[in-house]
Amino acid sequence: MTHNHQFLELRRSRIKRKRGITTQNWLSLLLIAVFLLLSSCSTVTETKKAVLFSELDEKIAAGEFGDIKSLIIWHDGTIELESYYQGTEQDDLIQVYSVTKSITSAMIGKAVEEQKINSLGDQVLPLFAGYAQIENLDSNKEAITIEDLLTMQAGLEMNELSTS
Repeated sequence: MTHNHQFLELRRSRIKRKRGITTQNWLSLLLIAVFLLLSSCSTVTETKKAVLFSELDEKIAAGEFGDIKSLIIWHDGTIELESYYQGTEQDDLIQVYSVTKSITSAMIGKAVEEQKINSLGDQVLPLFAGYAQIENLDSNKEAITIEDLLTMQAGLEMNELSTS
């Protein structure tokens, strides 16, 4: 193996370690996710679910899945698991960054499935009628669709470093 190749392999392994999630951890997380999806089936006992949730809770607390501050598993209107890590408490505000996009798109998909929203081409403003007055309303804002927001192409300016 050449010196350059050894350097690249060492660099790759350091990058993987910095990210904090190994292939084994990803597989564990994937298995847990599959189990959670299947947990709605009547064949999964409450005891099995409790054991799995306990194992998941322990692995997150040990930092095996990276920098996780909280976890809530909610199924059919019931909180199945609610845990906080690294000194985080229930009322603490947590930066979620891009996680919001995944959650929002899943919720929009569910709303379309349940026909609460007709399509991704629906304009956004009518969905919020009666909630708040829109500042500086113009035809560009009126034309924004759900798809525009989901694909981050609404043309709105924002300061990503702002906390307000």
